[in-house]
Amino acid sequence: GVPAEYDSLTLDLFMLGYFHILELDLPVDERKMRHLLCFEVFDRVGKFPWETVREFHKAVIQDIEAGNREWKDGFEDIKVSFFGNTVSQSKDVVAVVKRSLPEVRKVPKVIVQTPTPDEGMLYGGTDISSFSNEEICQYIDRSFAFWKEKEAEIFDFE
Repeated sequence: GVPAEYDSLTLDLFMLGYFHILELDLPVDERKMRHLLCFEVFDRVGKFPWETVREFHKAVIQDIEAGNREWKDGFEDIKVSFFGNTVSQSKDVVAVVKRSLPEVRKVPKVIVQTPTPDEGMLYGGTDISSFSNEEICQYIDRSFAFWKEKEAEIFDFE
């Protein structure tokens, strides 16, 4: 198959790719902010059309890739431009993270488990759009469970 264009990504394919990114060996600031960005996507997807949420994520990534900001700079201004200055649980989470994390913090390295035979193709560079919805959902479920386990460890939530 052909890789999916970003602007045509469905939520399930987006999350599949995103959780795969979160399993990579990322710099501390990037890992922390990607987790927060993932949280924002989850937080907004029930309140706004998927296309709007996807454009918000794209705007953050493009701004970083263009060198206009670094991961450590956050993305609150972009969030406000897409969703307004709404009060949500995410502000509480950001406040907890800002209070509980030092400026730079060593984050545990994520160890990717050996894929099961049906997942093995994913790590070989196979186009993710060739997977069935069931395979995608299984991978997302596994990745989300993994992320939730690591969330408290990474962000020191208690």
